[in-house]
Amino acid sequence: VTSTYQDTGEVLNTGGFDLACIGNESQPWVRVGTTGPANPQLPPPRVGASGAWDPDTNAFILYGGYDAADASTYLGDTWAWQKGKWTAISSTATPPARAYAAGAYDKATKSFVLFGGYNTQTGTNYDDTWTFDGKAWTQQHPAHSPPLLSEASDKMAYDDATNSVVLLTSGNLG
Repeated sequence: VTSTYQDTGEVLNTGGFDLACIGNESQPWVRVGTTGPANPQLPPPRVGASGAWDPDTNAFILYGGYDAADASTYLGDTWAWQKGKWTAISSTATPPARAYAAGAYDKATKSFVLFGGYNTQTGTNYDDTWTFDGKAWTQQHPAHSPPLLSEASDKMAYDDATNSVVLLTSGNLG
């Protein structure tokens, strides 16, 4: 499950079998974007997706994971939850399908940053970095990159004090 705090004071949870729900401590959680004629397009339910809130566009960006009904199907799709509906976003270049990648919104570059993850179907643990500007994915080639990680608990967050994205891991970096 990927969770993000929104400017509305609510938390958006995505992933798992219910796909998405929204709420806070003073109101009940409700499923979002799963029914109704105003939202005919829905991401498939998934596990291990990466996502972050983009405050510049007021959208939640969701990438990848694996199909909740078929764990052998890895997803390489990108979706945006904006103004109460899901929209699929296509890009000419995309990261290879993966689950459990670390992801965070980078306020300094106004982009979603994705690092690592794995795909058991291809046998690949990824150590690549991608950015998404709201329209297109671009593979980055930083001068320094974290070592290959294989922990589902790897997380990223933006640090306002340093104006940078920070990677947190429970794995051994050394």
